[in-house]
Amino acid sequence: MNIWSELAALESRITDKTLRAAWARMVETRNPADCALVQEIADDTDDAFMFWRLALCAEEYATVEQSLAHLLIKETQ
Repeated sequence: MNIWSELAALESRITDKTLRAAWARMVETRNPADCALVQEIADDTDDAFMFWRLALCAEEYATVEQSLAHLLIKETQ
């Protein structure tokens, strides 16, 4: 299982509707900005630390994925 699959599986544990919607978008887009948005929303929830920390890890992972994609594109041109 990859990190995005594992994060998607955690969505069912989120009780806050706004956080759940942002979480789903984060997993779908894998965009660092969406990960940062989840961190902001998570600050106002009951399980703030857990979801904030996971979103931070996702943001770091997404940033690395994007960087690698850009390098691959540059190398193939």
